[in-house]
Amino acid sequence: MGVIFIILLKNICFDLFIIIIKNDKFYNLNYLGIIMAPTISCFYTNYNRAPVNITFIKFENFVKIIFNDRAVILTNKQLVDNFEVFQAYVMSLLLTEDTTKIGKLVIDNTLYYGISTRRYWKSLYLTDSYTFISLQKSAHRNPLNCKEPKRESSWKKYNKFMRLFYDSIDRGNYIIGPRDLIEEYYDNETADSIHYYKKYMEYQIQTEILRAILHNYGYDIYASINQFVKI
Repeated sequence: MGVIFIILLKNICFDLFIIIIKNDKFYNLNYLGIIMAPTISCFYTNYNRAPVNITFIKFENFVKIIFNDRAVILTNKQLVDNFEVFQAYVMSLLLTEDTTKIGKLVIDNTLYYGISTRRYWKSLYLTDSYTFISLQKSAHRNPLNCKEPKRESSWKKYNKFMRLFYDSIDRGNYIIGPRDLIEEYYDNETADSIHYYKKYMEYQIQTEILRAILHNYGYDIYASINQFVKI
C-alpha cells in the first residue's frame, strides 16, 4: 500500500505543492512565538562552463538568494510572489541533504563553507549522491551565523538580479523545469520500492495460478507446468 501511495504522490500536480507551501504561515511564523534559525539550501546544475549555483539563505522575515556571484535580499512575500524564483527555492529544499547544516572543506589550509546537495548534471539527469558545493560569495564565512538582514534589496538591485535570472531561464534547458526535476526525483527515490512491488505482484499472480491448476487439474499437470515457472 505504501508503494502505491508513493506512486500516486509522484503524480500530484506541482501547482498543488506550491499552494501548500505558499500557505500564509510561510510569511510569518512569529504568531506561534517561533524564532526561526537560518537555513540554507542549494539548487545546482553542473556544466563545464558557467554552472548554475542558486543558494538560498532563509531567515525569519527575509531570504538571501545567491545566483552564481550575484546576490539579492527578498522579503518572504517577494519570494512567494515570484513564481519562478519560488520554484527554484522549492527545488533547492528538495535536493539539499540538510538545510540546517553547513559543510566545511579545507583546501591548502583555507576553510571553505558549502552545502551538501544533489546536482543536476548538464540538464541530462539528477545525480544519486550528495556533493559538497562551495559557496559562491563569502565562501570563508559561515552564513548560518549571520544576522538577519534589516531590509530587502533596492528595486534597482532587485531588477538587475531578476534580469539575470530570467535570461538564464530563457536559455533553453540551462535551468531545468521544476516539474521535470520533481518527477525525476520521485522516480529515483521510488525505483527500488516499485521494482520490489512489481516482483511481489508477479510472485502472487503466479502462485495463485499454480494453486488453481493444482486444484482443478490435479498434481501431474501442476508439476509439469511448475517446472517451467520461475517464482
